[in-house]
Amino acid sequence: MLLRLSDPFMVCNQQTPEEQSIPGWSGFNAITHPSLPVETVIGYHPMINAESSNFSNLYTLMKLAQKICNTLGQCDSVVTFDLALYAKAKQLQMKYPEEFQSTVIRMGGFHIALNYLSLLGKKYAQSGLEDMLIESGVYAAGTTSVIMLGKSYKRGIRARKLTMEALFRLLWQAFVEWLEREEVGIENGPKQLILCRSKECRNTVKQEDFFADNWSAFQGCIEPLMLLFDTFKLESRKKSKVFNFWEDYINMVLLLFQFVKAERTGNWKLHLSATAAMVPHFFSMDRVNYARWLPVYLSDMNMLESHHPEVYQEFMAGSHSVSRSKQPFAQVWPDIALEQSINLDSKSKGGIIGMRTNENAVEKWFLTSHERAAITQELKNTCGIQNCDRIGTHKEASATRVTRDENDVQKLLATFNGKLLSDPFHIPDDIIDNEEPLPLSNLATGVGLPDAEAKRLVDAAELGKQSMEGFVSSRVQSKEINFWDPIHQLKIKSFSSVAKNVTIKSQKEKILSFSADRKQGYQGYQSEKSIIKKQGYQFKRSAFL
Repeated sequence: MLLRLSDPFMVCNQQTPEEQSIPGWSGFNAITHPSLPVETVIGYHPMINAESSNFSNLYTLMKLAQKICNTLGQCDSVVTFDLALYAKAKQLQMKYPEEFQSTVIRMGGFHIALNYLSLLGKKYAQSGLEDMLIESGVYAAGTTSVIMLGKSYKRGIRARKLTMEALFRLLWQAFVEWLEREEVGIENGPKQLILCRSKECRNTVKQEDFFADNWSAFQGCIEPLMLLFDTFKLESRKKSKVFNFWEDYINMVLLLFQFVKAERTGNWKLHLSATAAMVPHFFSMDRVNYARWLPVYLSDMNMLESHHPEVYQEFMAGSHSVSRSKQPFAQVWPDIALEQSINLDSKSKGGIIGMRTNENAVEKWFLTSHERAAITQELKNTCGIQNCDRIGTHKEASATRVTRDENDVQKLLATFNGKLLSDPFHIPDDIIDNEEPLPLSNLATGVGLPDAEAKRLVDAAELGKQSMEGFVSSRVQSKEINFWDPIHQLKIKSFSSVAKNVTIKSQKEKILSFSADRKQGYQGYQSEKSIIKKQGYQFKRSAFL
C-alpha cells in the first residue's frame, strides 16, 4: 500500500487517480506472484437426486469418493464440504473410523471467508463504516447493508480493500505527523533511497522482470521505517481506544487477505496459519458453529504429514486449491470452483429452475446433468472463452481498474477531509501517556459506547482467543467437557447495541426501519442534507436540534 502513495513522507499525499500506476491488492499480487499453476482438470460426475444433508446420502457419497480414488490408484480420498455437511461427515468418520481411515475431510474456504466477512460486519456495525461507504458514494445504502451482512463475496472483498486502504492512508498520515512532531525518523540518505526505490517500482510495475528486483530492494530499505511505524502504533494504542478499534479493523482485513492469498498462490502453510489466526474472531463474535469445528479441522490438517503423507505432499505442492485458468494469482477454493463450474453449468438457462414439481422431468435432468455440463465446458474451451470474467480473470492491473480504485479510495478519504467523519487515528497533542485513553465513539455521530462495553469490544480478539484456548484444551485435547455441550457465548456488544431503531410507515404503507441517535440531525446538516422528506413533510435542522 505504501507504493500506492506518490510520496510516503508527505503529510498530505495528493495525486490524481490517473497518476496512480500501482494496481490494487489482487492486481499487485498477480505481478509479484507471476508463476502459472497447472490447470486443474474438473470432472463432471452423475448427480444424486437426494437431500445432501441426509446421513445415508452423505455416507454413499464418501464411499463413492473412495471407490473413484482406488480406481485411479490413490490411497487416500479428499472431499470438501461447507460447514453444515462437514460437521455431519466428521460425525460419520468418528462413528466409522476404520471405514473412513483413508478419507481426508476438508472445510470449504469460500464459506469460511463469507462467514468471516459477516462477523466483520457484525463487529463494526453502526461504527461509522456504513456511513463511510454511503456518504462517499462508493456504494449505495442497500448494497452496503448486503456487504455488512456478508451476503456478497465479490462486493464484500472489494469494499474491505477500499476501506482498509483509505484507513491505512489516514494511519500513515498520522505516522508522518508523529515523525515530525517527535523529531525522530531516518537520516536523509536512507530516506532518499526509499523514495528512489518507490519511484523505480512505480515506473517499472508493468515490466515484471525489473519490478520484482525493485520490489525486493524496496522491501529491504523500508525495514527501519517500519520499526518506527510499530513504535508509533504501540504508543498511540495506549492513548486512544478509537485508534485501537480501527487499527484492529485494518489487521482483520489483512488477515482475510492472507487467507485468500494462501489459496490463490497454493500456499498450504499460509492457509493453516491464516485459518488458525481467524479462529479467535469466530469465538469473539459468537459464531459457534465455526468456532466448534474449525479447531477440529485444523487439528486434522496439521496431522496430514503423519497420517496421510501423500495428501500432505500434494497440498504442499499447491494441489489443495483449484486452478481454472492460466492466470497468475487466480487459484480458488474447491467450493467456489464448484459454484463456478458444475453448479454454474448445471443451473444456468435451461437448467432445473422452472421444472417445478414435474418429477419425471427432474429425474431426467439429474440423469443427464453431468453430461450436459461437460458439453457446456467443452464448448467454452472450443470457443476460447475459458478465461472470461466468470472464472476468475484479474482485471485490477488494467489502467481503467487502477484509476477506478484510486478514485474510490479518494472518495472515501474525502469523507474524513470534509469533516463528515472524524479521523480515527488523530490524537490531540495534549493527550499524555498516563491519562485515560480517548473513549470509543462512532466516526459519524460521535456517540460513544459505555466504558465497560467499549473495553470488551476493543479487547474482543483477546477474549476470543481465551475462549478458543479453553475450548481446545477442554474439548479437543481432552474430554474434560463434552464436545457437544453448548459453547459459552461472549455476547460482546457493538455500536449497534446503542443505536435507536426508528420505525415509520411510508405513503405506500410500507414499514421502513432505520437507526437514529442524538447527533443524526447535526450530521445530516453538516453533509448538506438538512432537509429530509418523509411522508411529504419537511424536517429541517431545527427539528433535530
